Amino acid sequence: MFEYLAHHDSSRLLAMVTTLTPAQLTHAAEWIGRSGDPRSWTVLASMLRHPSALVREGAIIGLEALGAAALQHAKPLLIERALEDSEPSPGVRAAAMDALSLLALG
Repeated sequence: MFEYLAHHDSSRLLAMVTTLTPAQLTHAAEWIGRSGDPRSWTVLASMLRHPSALVREGAIIGLEALGAAALQHAKPLLIERALEDSEPSPGVRAAAMDALSLLALG
């Protein structure tokens, strides 16, 4: 479903994020990024502060799918997620470090 919406109705996909469970939201985040919709950055950036670590990690994957410009724009948020004192989840910290590495590689 998320893949279909990403390709055919990204507005609906973005609108439904408030109705999804954390597990669904984690999966949807990647497709939000893959949609290429310019509004995706705002939604994914807000997910970086979600209470669920899985959603935060999904948001990072979505930002990677959205592209280098999105990662660059999210760099301060990614740095925050990469730091142990501001991010309790090792998985989220690792995903943030991977995304920052992608930026460094250009």
